[in-house]
Amino acid sequence: MKEIKLFVGQLSIYIQSGVKFAIATVIHVDGSAYRRPGARMLINENGDWHGGISGGCLEGDMLKKAQMSIFSNQNKLVKYDTREDDPFELGIGLGCNGLIEILISPDLEYAKYLLEIFNSHIQSSEPSILVHNFHLHTGLVNLKSTKPFVSTFLNKETEQVSIQHQSKVDVKENEILFIEYLPAIPRIVLYGHLFDSTSLIELCDFLSWDVCWVGNPLKMNSLLKNKVQSFFHWDDICTIKNNDAIVLMTHDFDRDVAILTYLNSIQFQGYIGVLGPLKRMQKIIKQLELLPVNIADCVFFGPIGLDIGAEGPNEIAVSIISEIIAFNSSREGSSLKNRNKSIHSN
Repeated sequence: MKEIKLFVGQLSIYIQSGVKFAIATVIHVDGSAYRRPGARMLINENGDWHGGISGGCLEGDMLKKAQMSIFSNQNKLVKYDTREDDPFELGIGLGCNGLIEILISPDLEYAKYLLEIFNSHIQSSEPSILVHNFHLHTGLVNLKSTKPFVSTFLNKETEQVSIQHQSKVDVKENEILFIEYLPAIPRIVLYGHLFDSTSLIELCDFLSWDVCWVGNPLKMNSLLKNKVQSFFHWDDICTIKNNDAIVLMTHDFDRDVAILTYLNSIQFQGYIGVLGPLKRMQKIIKQLELLPVNIADCVFFGPIGLDIGAEGPNEIAVSIISEIIAFNSSREGSSLKNRNKSIHSN
């Protein structure tokens, strides 16, 4: 999400300045690659560029090709294929063995609409699907947007993309259909205003994640209030969304029990992490069993965070965020060297 916000900011500057530029978008990957479909790079006529479409090995060559696209005012499809044994076959020393297809478009109207769509997505709490229809050898691009979970699907292909949470591309003669899945902006509902909440809020701010902060506003750090999207008093009503991640850092046993009881009552099925040692979590579960709470329907991560040997608030914040990412990606959070599948596959 941070990358999208940085892209939006720079795209807005380019549009307002009147400088000619092109958008390079990764639309297809087969095999190993540093970036996945949807990665973008902005290149202007002066040779300045922002964003990235690889780990650094493609950007220099892409700069030249994008400037040619700007000069000719035509969309261009570029393919980098390093699936063979010779990694220097293209003369640019790629470090990955895969096929990468990148679409370059200098279309200003497309850029303006893309800016509008991305700004709307940033303000939304729902995932989106973008359907890009590129015409090669012209400057024409059509773009449609839909909210896959609240609107009618554009077609069966967009429905499949929304279910699989991935992008898809279809190339027919001189037309390219790129269906892009944009996940919802991650949001953490953080209960607790003590000092250890500071590190988590600052890390979320760095990642451009949204934070809903619940506690005593009088005891909340005023500087941190500017880094969250909303904050509430303990007794205020904070609307919980299905794709939220709940983090309890209250240091209050009874309050944790009350919050978990409420989350169970609204049938919340997302991530719930509880700060504290295992014995404390076991006591909380025993207390919940005495209440009208169906423990079988609850999944609590307590102690919270991945087992990385974290010490102190900053490292603990990293372990918490890592666990939330793993949960949202349906991953175990283990070392990639032990993974037999592709890094980016489900």
